[in-house]
Amino acid sequence: MLPSILQRWWDRTGQRTNALVVLAGTHVAFMEQLVLGGQALYGRRTGELRIHPFDYANAGLFFPSLTPDDRIRAYGVFGGMPAYLAACDTERSLEDNIKTTVLRDDAYLHREPEYLLAQERSVDRPAVYLARRASAGRGSMAGYAGANVRRRRSPAVRGERREPDQSLRI
Repeated sequence: MLPSILQRWWDRTGQRTNALVVLAGTHVAFMEQLVLGGQALYGRRTGELRIHPFDYANAGLFFPSLTPDDRIRAYGVFGGMPAYLAACDTERSLEDNIKTTVLRDDAYLHREPEYLLAQERSVDRPAVYLARRASAGRGSMAGYAGANVRRRRSPAVRGERREPDQSLRI
């Protein structure tokens, strides 16, 4: 329903205006589906500017009172997402911020992993997906976030022994 409404608006009015549509979060994935071949808004996109998360140095600016080690930990928890970083209270410790923005049942980010996994069309079994990501990244946050996960049996399932990982854990 909504795709056809957007298509009708764009064809009749939108393309002749200086309208600027700004999308964030889950709305981006929704609109991407609408502009793919054969979809309601195919061929109607006139531009795109992707804004990426902050890197470690810029994310650290949200936590001026934290030690460098705690800034690394904060980046491991909140990444470079501006909304996640803005949810933190710079007057509080990292531990307090994690408790109030992530761990409490009513916390802003408490269910965020579920929401993110729900957006991944390839994830039909979140526990298996997360286990593969963790094993492919050997337990490090950077490896976990960026590992390419192949659909194959784990070393434990194949009877192989894997040495414990000695890398720094945050």
